[in-house]
Amino acid sequence: MLASLPAASSKNNSSLSPTFVWTGTTAFGLRTQSTCSSWTIGDPANVGTVGSSTTSISAWTNAGTMICQTGLRLYCFEQ
Repeated sequence: MLASLPAASSKNNSSLSPTFVWTGTTAFGLRTQSTCSSWTIGDPANVGTVGSSTTSISAWTNAGTMICQTGLRLYCFEQ
């Protein structure tokens, strides 16, 4: 089950920056093919799916893709 609101703050309740995070998921919580080789490759020739930590709409898990060289936090999901 997907959470209804994004995790927009850290465990210390401080604001997260940047607003984009690696997710590797669709808006429905399914795995995408864009995961930077399962988060092991930081190659600018590859892309990974990102979400937005500052929204509560479906873009919190899928807001597009970014090159894998970009340093972002990673959201992990468990089935």
